[in-house]
Order: sequence, then structure tokens, then C-alpha cells
Amino acid sequence: MSQYSSSQIKDQLSRRGFLKASMSMAASPAMISAAATSVVTKAAASQHASGPKRTLVGYGSRLSCRPGDQIEFKVSSLGGEGYKADLVQIINGDKLSRYKDRFDLRPVESDFAGEYEGAKQPLNNGSYVEVADAGALDGLGSFTVGAYIFPTFLPEDYSEEIDPNSTYIISPSIGSTIQEQYIIARYDAVSQTGWALLLEPDGCLSFLVAEDGTVAKAKVSESVRDWDFAYAAGVYDAQAELLRVVLQETPLNPGDRFSARRLEAEVPFSGSVPQIGILRVAAANGGSGTGRHAVAAGAFTGRIADPRIVSGTLYGDDLDRMRAPELPGDLSTRAVMDLDFSQGIGSLSTTDLSPSELSAEVVNTPLRAVYGPFADFKSQDWTKDSTPFDAMHFHADDLHDAEWQTAFSYRIPANLPSGCYAARLRQGDFEEYITFFVSPPKGKQTAKLALLISEYNILAYTNMLYGVLAPEAFSGIPANHEDLKFITDNREYVYGFYNTHLDGTSCNYASYLRPVFSSKPGWNAYNFALDTHLIDFLDKEDIAVDILTDELLHREGAALLEGYSCVISGAHQEYVSHAEWDAVSSYLDQGGRMMYLGGNGWFWSVGPHPSAQGAIEYRKNTLWSERVMENGLRGGGFWESDRRLEGLFGVNMSGMTFQACTDFHKNPDAENPRASWIFDGCTEGENFGSYGVDNNQGGACGYEFDKADFNLGTPRHALIVASSNQIPGLIEQTTMGTMALVVSLNPAPEAETFTRADVVFFETPNGGAVFSSSSISWNGSLNEQDRQNDVARITGNVIRRFLDPTPFPPLSGDSLHDVEKQPADWYVAPKSL
Repeated sequence: MSQYSSSQIKDQLSRRGFLKASMSMAASPAMISAAATSVVTKAAASQHASGPKRTLVGYGSRLSCRPGDQIEFKVSSLGGEGYKADLVQIINGDKLSRYKDRFDLRPVESDFAGEYEGAKQPLNNGSYVEVADAGALDGLGSFTVGAYIFPTFLPEDYSEEIDPNSTYIISPSIGSTIQEQYIIARYDAVSQTGWALLLEPDGCLSFLVAEDGTVAKAKVSESVRDWDFAYAAGVYDAQAELLRVVLQETPLNPGDRFSARRLEAEVPFSGSVPQIGILRVAAANGGSGTGRHAVAAGAFTGRIADPRIVSGTLYGDDLDRMRAPELPGDLSTRAVMDLDFSQGIGSLSTTDLSPSELSAEVVNTPLRAVYGPFADFKSQDWTKDSTPFDAMHFHADDLHDAEWQTAFSYRIPANLPSGCYAARLRQGDFEEYITFFVSPPKGKQTAKLALLISEYNILAYTNMLYGVLAPEAFSGIPANHEDLKFITDNREYVYGFYNTHLDGTSCNYASYLRPVFSSKPGWNAYNFALDTHLIDFLDKEDIAVDILTDELLHREGAALLEGYSCVISGAHQEYVSHAEWDAVSSYLDQGGRMMYLGGNGWFWSVGPHPSAQGAIEYRKNTLWSERVMENGLRGGGFWESDRRLEGLFGVNMSGMTFQACTDFHKNPDAENPRASWIFDGCTEGENFGSYGVDNNQGGACGYEFDKADFNLGTPRHALIVASSNQIPGLIEQTTMGTMALVVSLNPAPEAETFTRADVVFFETPNGGAVFSSSSISWNGSLNEQDRQNDVARITGNVIRRFLDPTPFPPLSGDSLHDVEKQPADWYVAPKSL
């Protein structure tokens, strides 16, 4: 889905188009369906009966909990009616696939169970910088305000036309609601009192002063050019009794500087300028919100750098001196505000260099550590030199913390077993779930087996709309179309890594302090729902398991895993941190045993935001010069940091298709005495796993899958005990090397493809071992015929053997593969084994 007109789509190979594409969610044509022409028709075409209409929305103050922790539940009743609440344990959260009869939520006694009054709580989107105490401006006479701007969304360009030739998916957005975009404002948009430098709905820069709705405004005659820098300034001249506005274009591209414009306008103004209330960059005061912050009125979309206010009037050369990288001495002494966005990266504040030393808070996680107007692109790491990274990229749809009022809270009892839980909210025939995960007390294990719940992946896939935007390409995934329609109709909920901002750039932050539909039982049968199939299997097999989370593993490292005989990484643990990678590597070195029951896992590097509670960050779709996250570590793919999953779990991402799944066949390695026990009791023959959750064709291999490659790091002694059969549908082959990620398409079975899934086993030091099933859909096959199937038998065999402390036998002399690694192997698509 594209928000841009056909003429704009055509510029995607131009410099500005490259910036758009580089900062957006890349996708292949397989993900872009041309069957419909707009978001509305897409949504209508993809609706199926999924259940009652949504009337409640909620989220919790945390996802990962331990006994003694308190979680607060935030609830919005869309119609204002009351509701009932109780606690349930999630055993199986899939009520959409062919196994929906296994949906299993078990009531648990809790002190919050009861009835509650309802109230509607809106989302107040938009990122900005706020100076709550702007008293330094009180009594200010003449002044000049200015900042560099790089607007990336203009209302006049908004469109919901879908371009089938687009190289990336653009999400539906709040774009049609955007009018003014405030750059710097001490302005109350409700009472229409104060002053503001802003872009008007037609894209023209203006400087306004207003009091109780009486507005004076100087406005230039032409629209700003988007996707490039310009300096915007407003002047209040009390002595000359006028307002003046200036737009000086400052293009990054040397070739564009010849056509750079300088636009000016002025109007008489004999009144005084109200100096009241909060001061904001990238928004105005929109009145009371649901929490600590006022609503972000007219939130700006694009980059802003060097917002400054200087006492007195500046014209001509003096105004040009105000936009220097550093304020000259005489102007610096007159500065009332001089915010340097290159300072405070990783925090929720930024630095005021002026004598006022204003306290400036950064709200709703705008993208930081991004280049500004003076970047020379020689530095690609803000931790080495933050000076070039002196801009923030704001979005009118950014949201970190919804700041909803707490409806009720719950302190985790000491005797609550580790598991997946939810506060269940019921209103009429609709049920809402606010999910959270309970781990054992720190330093204690209550089972020998642990399951790593991919908390970060749940956040990454928040409210993903591919089921609406590309229904044919994603037709295999059982989807909650009622919720997809709700998100499409209520676009303030369009956020998460797999949605884009209204300007088409990627959402680089995710957070649990806002509604996360992907964490709820009954959401799409993908990711978390598939892990609950594993939990269901373990429950029926009477195998005790502790639930661990990304948050805990990142914070506590290998110490969290100590004492567990076996740790399982679930169906789709795609987004993890460098600290988690280190922890699992250490665990394996110490004799731990890992089961990787997923595909496309441990693929993208993310990091918890250093200061914003509940937020994680990634940088896979940013410019190359902006790959370093706010935590100071490189984002993007792990292979970009020379970490390859082949060396950890024996496999790595091979490809994906969401139109059908397939089964596996045994390889000769299945007969090797080192691994033959894996297939004990299996009855399906050479081929197994032709069943699962997929709508079109079930199979234990599907959605996204991994393969072994000895030239790329699969341990030389690893056994490939099974591989997938022919994968149906349009396959996206994936190759990672020293170059960027390469995705190529192969229709199957018409064309040969190197894409496949490999089931791999190998031993590790000190009695450890690794088993990789290498497919997201594997767990979705476990409960076929009530676990009487080979996928379940294999999984159970490996779990029980990995829980058995008996050492694995030593390797024989002929156990190693003869591997010839060449430099080209690291960036050329590897040959089929």
C-alpha cells in the first residue's frame, strides 16, 4: 500500500526516492498484491468472520514479570461501558487455525477479578521535544526563532492508491488527518493563544501569533520542498511592529543548491506576543491528554535540527549567522534556547546550550542519532562523534507510552507458577486479553526445561497489517480479520516494525506501553500463537517448563540459563540483542543444550532503549550511515556484525513463503547412531510432517525457514537428519553476506531453488548439544491427531534426551565434513549441498 501518488512512486530511484526506500520497510513483489487499489478495498476484500466486534482495548505496564512484581492494566472501553476482568493462564492461544478446538485458557484465582467501570481512552500519537518550564521566555520582547527542517510528509501529497510496482509496503496511516505541522511553538491550539513557526496544510511556512483566537500570520507564497533541508525562521519585531517569516533552502545535494530558493513574507503586527505555557519542538499544546503530557497538536513529520530562539530581531546576514553549526559569540549570549540534538542520545532529554539551560524532554521516541544539515557522511557511528547526528526524525504517528490511566493492578504472588498469563476482560460477547509472562524468582529454576518467549518479536510484529495489504501473499496464515479491520479503521494503532510511518519510513521503535494486538490469544496463528502450541504439547506430555523472556536474558545474560538442562528458542525469535547472543553462546560453551524450534530466528539485532521503559529499537531499514542504535551498538542483521547463526544453531535464514507449507524427508544422517534416536517411535516413513496450521496446505516446514551451510559456519560435525520437500508457492530466497541482504524470487515447482529447511543436530562442548528444526511452522504441527504424529515424537524425543544428563558419545574419526571455505562464500549465494 502506498501513500504516494503515481508521480511520486516513479521517483523511487531518484535521490529523494532512495531516501524514502532506504528508510522504509523493504518488501518483494510477492508481498505486494495488486488485486485491489486502495486500503479500503484491500480491507474489505480480506475480511472473514473472526468473532465479535472489538469493544475493549488494553495493555499492561510490563510484559516480563517475576513473583513480587506489580503490573498495572490500562483499559479503554470504546463505548464507555463497564466490563468484567479475571486472570487466565494461556495454554494454547490459537483459535483461528484448524486446531482452534485446542484453544485453552485456564482461569486462575486473582485479587483483581471483578467488575469495573469503563472509560474510553484515546491514543495521543506524535513525537516532540517539550520544555515544560519555558519561563525564560516570559517577558521577551522582539525575538527570532529558527530551525533546520527536513519535512518528509506534506498533506497535499497524501494518497491511498496502491502501486503494484512499489518496492516496499506502505501502511495505512493517519495521513488524511494531518493539517498544520508545528516546528517550534509556544502555542495552545485549543485556546489559540501563543506563537508558532509551522508548516501550513498547503506546505507553506508561516509564523503566527494569536490570542484567544485572534490570529496574525506571516506566510510565504510557495510550498516547502520535502525530503531536503531548509532553514525556517520567524521574526517578531516589536519596534517595527511586524511579523516576518523566512525559508532558506539548504539542499544536501550540491547540484540542488543552484536552484535553492529564499522565500520571505511579512505582515504588520502591533500587538504583543503571549508568552504562556509549555514550549515544544515538533508539536503544539493540544490540551489535556490521558496522562502526564498534553496532546501533541499538529505534530511534525520529518527531521528538525538546531531549534533556536534569540532575543532581538535578526535580518539578512545576521539571520544567516543564526543557522551556523554553532551560534557565533554575540548571538550565543543573546540565545534564549539553543537545543543540540546530538547530545543526550540514548536518554529522554537533550541539551540546551543557551544561557537559559532549559530542561528539554524527548517524548514518544523520535528517531535519534540521525544526520543533520551539516553531515559529511564520513562518520557512521555517533558514539565516536555525535556532531553530525544533530537531528531528530519526528513522526505524527510516533507513540512510545500511551499514558492511559490504570484500571486495576496485580502483584504477582510468590506461589504463581511460571507461565504465560493474561488479564481477561469481558464485555458482552467480546473478550480482550492483556498478556504477560511470569518467570521464576531470580536465581531459581522450577523446571529443568526453559522456553524463551520471544517478547521482542511480539513487539516487533505489533499490529502487522500484511494480512490486509497483501492478503494473497499471506493467505496461508490464519488471521484475525476483525482485529485487522479495527487497526485499519483506527489508524492511530498502526505502529510496530512491520508497519510504516505516514511518510513511508520504517517504524524503528516498538513498545509494550501501548496496545499490542500480536501478544493476545486469538491474534494471527503466527509467532506467539505457535509457541502456545508448544506449551500445549508440553502440558499434555507432562513436561514441566519455565518461561523466560528476552528482557530477562538481555539483562541477566548466561546466569539466567544456568541450571537448566535444556533451553528452547521458540517458533520465531527473529529479533534479539547482542547480549542475548552472548548469553546463549556462553550457555552452550558451558554444556547447555539448546533446541531451536523455529525459523528466521536470531536474525536482526535489536536493543532495549537505554531510557525509555518497554521500548526496543532496531535499525534494519535506516540509511547505512545511521545503523548505530541509541544503545551504541550496531543494528541491522547479525551477519552485518559478522555473527552468523550457522555457528550457533547450525542453520540460518534460507527463505520464506506464506502461501503454503510442506513436509520433510529423512536424510542418510538420520541413520547415524549419533542421531538415530531422534526418530525413535516414528511411524510416518521417509516423509513426515504433512500437517499443520497453514490455511492452504499444512506442513511442518513453512512460513520462514533455515538451512545448513558448512561453508558459512555450520559445525563440521553437524548432522543434517532431515530436509524439506519441495516448497510450494512463490518463494523468497534469502542470502546474507558481506553485501546487503539479497532476496530473490523463485516460483515453485517451476524453477529450481536452493531454498529449503534442514533439521540439524550436533554436539557442543562439555556435554552440550543443539537441535534445530529450522521452520516457523514446526510447532504448529505438534498437536495433529492429539500429538500422535512424527513431529511430536521427534520433538519429545529430543526434549527428553536433552533433559537426560547422560553424555553424548565422542565423535568418530570420520564425523567431520571436508569444508573448503573461500572468500567468495561470504557474499555469493552458496551452492546447494
